[in-house]
Amino acid sequence: MFRYAAVCFSGGPCRPVPGTFWLARASGRLQGCHSAGKALQKAGKFAEAIPYFEQAVDYGEGRFGDGHPKLAKALEWLANAHRQAGNLEKAGPLYKRALEIWQNARGPGHPKVGKILNSLGNLYRKQGRYGEAEKTLKRSLEVLENKLGKDHPQYAKTLDQLGSLYRELGRFEEAEKVLKQALAIRQRRKGPEHKSVGQSLHNLANIYRQIGRYAEAEDFYTRALAIREKALGPDHPGVANTLNVLGRLQYSRGRLGKAETFYKRALTIQEKTLGAEHSGLAKTLDRLGDLYRRLKRFEAAEKALLRALNIRQRTKGENHKSVGQSKHNLANLYRDTQRPAKAEKFYPQGIQIKEKALGPDHSSVAKAIADYGRLRLDQGKNDEAVPLFKRALRVQEKALGPEHAAE
Repeated sequence: MFRYAAVCFSGGPCRPVPGTFWLARASGRLQGCHSAGKALQKAGKFAEAIPYFEQAVDYGEGRFGDGHPKLAKALEWLANAHRQAGNLEKAGPLYKRALEIWQNARGPGHPKVGKILNSLGNLYRKQGRYGEAEKTLKRSLEVLENKLGKDHPQYAKTLDQLGSLYRELGRFEEAEKVLKQALAIRQRRKGPEHKSVGQSLHNLANIYRQIGRYAEAEDFYTRALAIREKALGPDHPGVANTLNVLGRLQYSRGRLGKAETFYKRALTIQEKTLGAEHSGLAKTLDRLGDLYRRLKRFEAAEKALLRALNIRQRTKGENHKSVGQSKHNLANLYRDTQRPAKAEKFYPQGIQIKEKALGPDHSSVAKAIADYGRLRLDQGKNDEAVPLFKRALRVQEKALGPEHAAE
């Protein structure tokens, strides 16, 4: 008990974060820890949020006991924080412990059980554990259907996660079916202008973009953007997210000037509302960097990609999967610009981080290994390239199945 040695609510020393510690003293110990941690999460300071949620777990154990639902809530907060910070292996046991508490305290069919199963399934998806993810998300749907019905917003949320899983697996027809179901629920329960409807339209547009149905994708993204601007305001990060994927769509269609306009508009909103060092900027900078690489504006590309890497290292830690992706992106740039020494440095680093964060059999790991093989091929080192390509294929087959890997 009290594994995290937190004493800031008992009058002892603490490491307060400016602008947030007062929250932790304002509204009771458990909720105060939650408020402080949430403020840091909102600011994109995921690693700094974790100690506050650790304190909530300590207090929950000491005040309520090991099997109390309030402890389960604190465990869920801490699990979410670790997931956001990229500590996926730490998040899993916390979700499972919260799940066990809810099952014992309220029964296996309680809606809270369905909610935790949704979070756990989403975690498995992010780890590339696709079989476990599908099984867990389907269990969540069963629980939620039995207790809340198939027309409940929480049911729609799990459908969203299942649709995202199917999209990642290339099961586009199944993804479209469940995402359309989620959209219909939200339109009935929340109204056609609710922000969750915008999220559903956004998710469906992602599928249409990925399978080349660009006109439908643009229509759905545009509708999602209008809803989000009205529901959230024109400078909300959710608006920036839709602008970001509109940029990706234009990029896919070869409309590079329009893509740059959307990316820059998204970046302006993010800098205004989140700050110049927020982790949310990194993905936009990645996409700008990729755009500039395609336009052969290599200096601008390197600047954007290095900025993305620096933000991720500061906000998420050196071993976060997104840091691995940044290093992968920079390695690709250095390969394209005939700087093999730098590419040779960043490819192995990116692969190692991804393997640790996502597991050795994730499709993103396969992509990085294959790109490293292309570098060796470009260098005429076929004896080193071929084993890398074979390794990438093995990983891809494990992640997605032999039929999908061969496409």
